[in-house]
Amino acid sequence: MESKTYKCILTSAVVYSVIFGTIFVGMTVLAILVRNCTIDMDSSPLVYMMFLLYFRIDECKGIINWSNLGLESTVTAIIPPETDATYRTFIFVIVYICLHGALIFTALYSLLGINNSCLGRRSFPMFFVPWLFVCTSIVVMDIVATVYYIMDVVAVGSVEGLMELLEIGNPTIVGPVLQELPAQWKFLPPIIMFLVTAKFFIFLIVDVIVIAVATRAGWAASTYHKYLDETIRHYSSNMSRANPGFEDSQMNIAAQKQQTQQQQFMNEQAMQTTIRENTPQRAESTDRYNDTAVQAFVYPDRNAAYNRRERTTQDEHKQHSIPRPNTLVIPVNYNNDRPTSQQNGRRDDYNDREIESRLSHYTSTNGVVIRSVEPLKDENISEKQQSLVPIRVLPEINRSVSEVKQRPKVPPKPPKHNRHSFQNSSSIDERPENRLSAKVDRNSSNVAEELRGQLPWSYFKARDDVPKKAFTELKEDEELPPVPIPDYTLHFPKSKRINLNDTDGDGSWSRHDQR
Repeated sequence: MESKTYKCILTSAVVYSVIFGTIFVGMTVLAILVRNCTIDMDSSPLVYMMFLLYFRIDECKGIINWSNLGLESTVTAIIPPETDATYRTFIFVIVYICLHGALIFTALYSLLGINNSCLGRRSFPMFFVPWLFVCTSIVVMDIVATVYYIMDVVAVGSVEGLMELLEIGNPTIVGPVLQELPAQWKFLPPIIMFLVTAKFFIFLIVDVIVIAVATRAGWAASTYHKYLDETIRHYSSNMSRANPGFEDSQMNIAAQKQQTQQQQFMNEQAMQTTIRENTPQRAESTDRYNDTAVQAFVYPDRNAAYNRRERTTQDEHKQHSIPRPNTLVIPVNYNNDRPTSQQNGRRDDYNDREIESRLSHYTSTNGVVIRSVEPLKDENISEKQQSLVPIRVLPEINRSVSEVKQRPKVPPKPPKHNRHSFQNSSSIDERPENRLSAKVDRNSSNVAEELRGQLPWSYFKARDDVPKKAFTELKEDEELPPVPIPDYTLHFPKSKRINLNDTDGDGSWSRHDQR
């Protein structure tokens, strides 16, 4: 059997012992109270006869009252202060209360051994041997008490045996009176005591079976685990003899396993650190005039990181310095002397301040200023042909790059997740009703007037253009305007009312409502 089966058997036996131990402790306490005359035993002839045979003492009702037995006699029986049967019963009561109290304690203590994860060979003598010893003592005591009460049953079969059990000193006078006593009052008291001590024979047999089964189960459980321990020890000893370094190798294996786990953990940490340090950031596109740059410029939420990256490497400036096809070359006069209206026949709009402000918005490399402009899209032009046309501004005189004002760089900010952004929308219908672009300054002087109609933010509403709700606040001394009282006397003519029931059979409207 498995360990679970042993535990089930032992648990059932322990529960049985606790129940019967509690019952017998209550019965022994009741017997002590009867002996001390705390409980009156004059209610019936059967109860009074049991009191005379097994619980009477001189301090409590020293004489026999024949009327309690249903006999009419004035004979006084000479009896000792305490008979042998009374004293014997008192000894049995004391022993029973001690044994059953110990049974409850040891049974509860054995539950600790049953609830262990495994019943080792040390659990059996420690937890179960005391309980089995108490159970065996109770069974022996039951057998001894049963034998005595069987002898009492045989003795009360005759008047002489009853007088000997009561130890009457004048049997010749009391004998005729006891012959008138009904037989059931003579036999029932010793039979009741016999059945109580024998536990009605059924439970006495159950006690014996419980002891045998519990002993076997507990011993088998301890032997089973002892066998496992011996098997493991035998295997280890054989391996040690065959391989002198077996024990050391086992310890080395455990140490190596722990060291391997630690090394794996350290390698994982180092690998993650190396990946974070060596993984290059998202490379910025070398081609500033592709569609990705346009998308990032028009939709800042779509690629915020691309929009905010710094572009300060020398290689990138060198790439921008190479002229591209379809480049507009605009001569710029950096000198303070600007052409007059007599020279060009028109007013010169490109003054020094405006030129410097425009150049600050451009990217300058070796005296070349480049600005990307998105042309108007045409349905006949492919997406690749809709690339940005750079404007190349060549200075008329040599001027150092450091003198050209560049746009101040703003530190990048972490991108914010926008669940209404363009990349999170699978279709146009899923976009919000009022799509707002980034907050920009539309009156910027950095943009030429002829290009302002092509700026991305001119296609969408700005955040400043969204009307806000206006709330009127009342002062403390100001009262609310009066609410007009509705006029319920107004009535509409019946001819202008729509009657739902006024329809034809086909459901169409009749009279003036039909169309």
